[in-house]
Amino acid sequence: MRGSEGLAREWYHVDNGAGWDLALYRTHHPTKIDREKRPIFIVPGYGMNSFIFHYHPSARSFAATLADHGHEVFTVDLREQGRSRKLTPGRQGPYG
Repeated sequence: MRGSEGLAREWYHVDNGAGWDLALYRTHHPTKIDREKRPIFIVPGYGMNSFIFHYHPSARSFAATLADHGHEVFTVDLREQGRSRKLTPGRQGPYG
């Protein structure tokens, strides 16, 4: 999906091998991406999902700003967060 600000945004789902399909979000600016720069992978903290990195109430989001500077940005929603989903019903592993 291409945002109005020229960014390319894509959602992927990745099977973590423990019963969860984790949501992975990629943001980059096709005309500004700098392959010499390492990609940035952001993992949200306790009780959060990746939404906060893609939102700002009055300016560019954190992910968009990094992409504007040539970075390829990845964020992830862990178990029970955002767009991640359980693949099989019931408790998964020792942590539920």
